[in-house]
Amino acid sequence: MRVFTYVIQFDAGAAPNYCEPATTLAICKPRIRRSAQVGDAVLAFQGSFLGPEPHAVCWAGLITEKLIFEDYWNDARFASKKPDACSVPDNIYLPMRGGLAQVRNNVHGPEETQKDIGGQFVLVCGESWRFGSAAPVMPADLGLRMVGGRRAHRAHEIEDAQWRRLKAWLNRCAQELGGPISASEAQRGCGSDKAKTCAHSTKKAAVRRRDARKC
Repeated sequence: MRVFTYVIQFDAGAAPNYCEPATTLAICKPRIRRSAQVGDAVLAFQGSFLGPEPHAVCWAGLITEKLIFEDYWNDARFASKKPDACSVPDNIYLPMRGGLAQVRNNVHGPEETQKDIGGQFVLVCGESWRFGSAAPVMPADLGLRMVGGRRAHRAHEIEDAQWRRLKAWLNRCAQELGGPISASEAQRGCGSDKAKTCAHSTKKAAVRRRDARKC
C-alpha cells in the first residue's frame, strides 16, 4: 500500500471534511485525489499556522472508497456535506449535462473550480484519526516524516508490517486523548443541527492532556 503525506496549513473542517458517515477529501489536494487508491492512506502533518512542530500529525485516514463527483453528489450518505447542511461543505459540485457546476458555498469560489474538479475523484476514509491541537509528533523510525522540503506531497510505498506499526501508533495516540472531542473542536464546520453526528473517529484535544504529544 501507499501512504500519501502532505502539510496541511489550515484545518477548518472542509478539506478534509470530518462529518459522518466518514472523513472525505473532495476539494483541494487534486494530485492526491487522482493518484490514491482504495487501500491507501493519507496523512497530513501540521503547517506553521497550526503549530510549531513540523512532524506533528494533524489527521490521517485509510481510503475505503473512491468516488466520482456525480456519485458523491447523488449518494444520500453524503447529503450532510452539502452547503445547505454544512457550514464548511465539501460536497459542492452539482452534476449537469456536460460537466459539473459549483454550488454556492462559503468555502470555495469559482476561481477554485478547476483545481477542485481536476482531482477527478472524492476519497472516502472509512477509518480516520483527527488530533487537532493535540497533534502528536510522529516517531522518526516510522520513516514517513516530511524531510527535504515540505512542498507538494509524498507517496510512500510501505509493507503491511509498517502500516500495522503506523496504525497502532495512531490508535495509541487517539486513546491517550481520551475519547470524542467537542463539537467546537473536531466537529466544527458541520451544520449546527448535525454537528453532534460528526464524532466518528475524532479524539479529545490535548489542551487537557498535554502528554499526548509524547505517544
